[in-house]
Amino acid sequence: MSIINVSEGGIGITEYKIGDLISATSTTQLTTLSAVEYGYVLISQGINTMPTYGKIDLSLHIENILPVINGGLNLTTYITGDIIYANSSYSLNKLNDIAINNVLLSTNINEIPSYGKADLELYTDNTLQLTNGGIGISSYTKGDLIVGINSNQFGVLSSVAEGNILLGTGVGNLLSWGKINLGTSIISNTLPLTKGGTGINTSLTDGVIYIITTTFTRVALSSAKYFLLRNNNALSFQQSNRLVQYQTNNTSALITCGQMFADDTIPQWSEGTLIISISNYIAKAIGNTLIIYVNLSTGVNSSLNNAGILALFVGTGPDAIASTFTTSNGNGSSYNGSGCLIYNTTVSSLSATTYNVRFGSSNAPSTSFINSSASSASARYGGTLKSVIQIYEYSTL
Repeated sequence: MSIINVSEGGIGITEYKIGDLISATSTTQLTTLSAVEYGYVLISQGINTMPTYGKIDLSLHIENILPVINGGLNLTTYITGDIIYANSSYSLNKLNDIAINNVLLSTNINEIPSYGKADLELYTDNTLQLTNGGIGISSYTKGDLIVGINSNQFGVLSSVAEGNILLGTGVGNLLSWGKINLGTSIISNTLPLTKGGTGINTSLTDGVIYIITTTFTRVALSSAKYFLLRNNNALSFQQSNRLVQYQTNNTSALITCGQMFADDTIPQWSEGTLIISISNYIAKAIGNTLIIYVNLSTGVNSSLNNAGILALFVGTGPDAIASTFTTSNGNGSSYNGSGCLIYNTTVSSLSATTYNVRFGSSNAPSTSFINSSASSASARYGGTLKSVIQIYEYSTL
């Protein structure tokens, strides 16, 4: 039997391979299109053109949008940062990105998620650890302190009774509550007066602390039988004395005095005039203190640089044991005044001793006077002018 051609109602092909397709190459002729390897599809090449096998070009060979039910997204456009989410069993949608530092939050089962800030009470589980910026502790008691217990762990230091402070126990050791030990190196500097302290940081075995203006100072104790004496703003311990004997003598006699030379020599018994004495004074004890006080009411008839000179003698001298003087202004005028002398000595003998006071002028005799005016031996102030000598004897307690 011969081949039946297309014009006779046949196909004009006598041999095939498995998978061959029959395609017209013209209006009067058919041919076979052989199968190709797996994964290719038959693609139209245009009107009056044979099709061919090839890969589907998604930009040319499909239309419409691949729906979800067929494995697509059913979406064609996006904005950078969009997230695809399901809004039903067969529908997807886009969740647009928002400002930085927001997170994607689950709102509930079968609900659409959203961006926002995470509420740590709702959206966290377990406890944030130190390695993640937390402290790893989830419960506290009022008054607790958070302290490091090693290089990667915090712990709780519970509060204690009132009156304790937080103490460091050394580098790398745990903190603790406790009392301040004032005898350890935990204390530095000195507590000032303004903070309730004294501001004194040196030891004082025996002594007294006192305030000068706004500052404490201290004074050490002296030997026994000393008393505390204030001198201006300072205190000091002084030997405590008691008066054991007192003698005095005075005169209101009008006395014209001789000359006592005002040079660099000790006043002599032979100079001036005897004014007043305490005779046969017997001290109470060796070592006691004698204070001899003399005050003369004097007048000096002044010529050039005339001076009134007062001298104290033991017995008849010959040398004075103490002296003082008054001077005029040198202009020839006269002046009245007081000649005062205070002498302090320690008793070295218990023998009867006489203390004499002499007075004289430096320029010439009869130019100085006692208990009178400066110009002559005449009374003033109704005879009430007096000159005096006093002896005070003190012993230590």
